[in-house]
Amino acid sequence: MGKQKPSTVVFLFQSALLWSCVPVVYSFLPVYLDKSGFRESHIGILLALGPLMSIILQPFIGILADRSPYKNTFLILLNAGTLISILLFPLHNGLLHVALASFLLASFQAALISVSEAITLEGLDRIQKPYGPVRLAGTAGYAVVSVIAGFFMEKDIRSIFYLTAFMAFFSILSAWSLPRVEGHQSRTRRVPVTDIFKNRELVLLMTFSMVAHMGISFYQNFFPLYFAFIGGTSDILGILYFISGISEVPFLLYADQIEKKLGIHKTLAFSMGVVGVRFLLLFIIRCPVLMYPVMLLNGLTYIVFSFSLAVHINRTVPLELRATGQTIHGMSMALGRILGSVLGGFLIEAIGLMKALLVIALFSLSAIAMFAAVNTRIGKAHTRS
Repeated sequence: MGKQKPSTVVFLFQSALLWSCVPVVYSFLPVYLDKSGFRESHIGILLALGPLMSIILQPFIGILADRSPYKNTFLILLNAGTLISILLFPLHNGLLHVALASFLLASFQAALISVSEAITLEGLDRIQKPYGPVRLAGTAGYAVVSVIAGFFMEKDIRSIFYLTAFMAFFSILSAWSLPRVEGHQSRTRRVPVTDIFKNRELVLLMTFSMVAHMGISFYQNFFPLYFAFIGGTSDILGILYFISGISEVPFLLYADQIEKKLGIHKTLAFSMGVVGVRFLLLFIIRCPVLMYPVMLLNGLTYIVFSFSLAVHINRTVPLELRATGQTIHGMSMALGRILGSVLGGFLIEAIGLMKALLVIALFSLSAIAMFAAVNTRIGKAHTRS
C-alpha cells in the first residue's frame, strides 16, 4: 500500500480493473447458468446469493474497515478472495458446486465496491479531485471487457471466468498501490452506527435506491434470457453490454452539474422513470436489432443511483462512519437486488417473461409517486422543526 503522494492515476487504474471483474461476471453469469441447464427459479436464487451476503456481511465489513488501522487491508483481502472464488466456477457445473462457488464469490464481493468507493472518495478529497472521471474509468473497463467476454463466450462459455480472474489479479495489484486511508474509528473516538439512521432524508434516499434496484436487478439478471428469447446471441450481447457501459459516460462527465441543477431527489426520480420506461420498451419492441438504442438508457439508471448516493454519503455522513455509510447503502441496494432476483424468477415462471416486464415497469413508475409523497412529508416535518 503506497505511502507516496496520492495520484489520480492509481485511482483510475483501480476503478477500471475493479469494474471489469465482478460486475462482468454477474452480467454473463445468467447466460452460463441458463446454458448449464438451470431453471429460472434456480438462476434467480443463485444470483440472489450476492445480494444476500451483501445484506448479511456488508455492514459488519464496513464497521471493521472504519475501525481498522487502514481500510486498504480489507480491500486487498476481498479482492484476493474474489479471485479464488471466480476460478472455482469452471471446475464443475453441478448445482451444489455452483451454489458453493456462488456463495464464496458473494461473500467476498459483498462489500468490495463499497469499501473501494470509501477509500477512493476519501483519497480524492485529499487531493481535491472529482470522483466522476475515476468512476468513468470503471465504466470504460466494464465496457471493454464485456465485449471481449462476449466473443470468448461464443467459443467457450467458461472463458468468462478465466478472463475476469485475470482482471481480478491485476485489481489486487492496483489495490495494493492505493494511498493508505485510515479507519478513523481506530483511535479513541467512537461514533455509533445509529447516527446514520437519524438522517431521515438519507434513509429515504437509501430506501428509494433499494426499490430502484429491484427493477435494475431484474433487468440485469434476466435481460440475457430475454435477449436469447427474442433471438439474440452471446457475441451480440457483449456488444450490447459495451454500449450499456459507455452510455454512462455523459452522466459521469456532467454529474456534478446535473445534481446542482436538479438536486439529488429530482435526479433519482428521473432515473427511476427511465427504469420503468426501459421495461415498457422491452415489452413492446421484442427485436434484437432495436436493442442497441435501448441499451443507451442504461446510462441513466444504475450509475445515477450508485454515483449520486456514494457522493452524497461522503458529503453528509461523519468521517468516522463513511465506510459504514457506503456499506449500509450497499446493503440497501443488495436487498433490492435480492428481491428483484428471487421474486423476478418466480414471477417469470408464474406469468411468463413478457408479462413480467410489464409488471415491473408499472411497479417502477408507481414508486416515483410514493417517493415524492414521502419526501414532501419529510420536508414539511423538517420545516416545522
